Amino acid sequence: MVMTEAFTGMVPFHGKLAVAATFDILSGIRPPRPKDPTVAETLWTLVQSCWAQDPHSRPDISEALQVLLTPDIQKSWNNADGQLDTTTTNVSSPSITHVTTPNPGTLPRPTPQAHL
Repeated sequence: MVMTEAFTGMVPFHGKLAVAATFDILSGIRPPRPKDPTVAETLWTLVQSCWAQDPHSRPDISEALQVLLTPDIQKSWNNADGQLDTTTTNVSSPSITHVTTPNPGTLPRPTPQAHL
């Protein structure tokens, strides 16, 4: 849903009450593809796959990054001069080149809080 907002500058399901939008989402209804021609087909396919009702069917971050780093996606964010086109999207930095995922065993564990 965030990507739809980034493409259009409007929240998904704008004009609907939050409860109606929630009902739509739970019913499998998704926002339509923006009419902006700069949304590459591979990017829209990724967005749709992230909306899968079954969470296990959604891509993990490495799969999403693999798509986001393809040349056609990178090119779709740039204008004719090769600069980031901020007039059609709200993307602040598409130049992700490396992401380090920590080993879950090295993350600090939350400490239980006593409830009084």
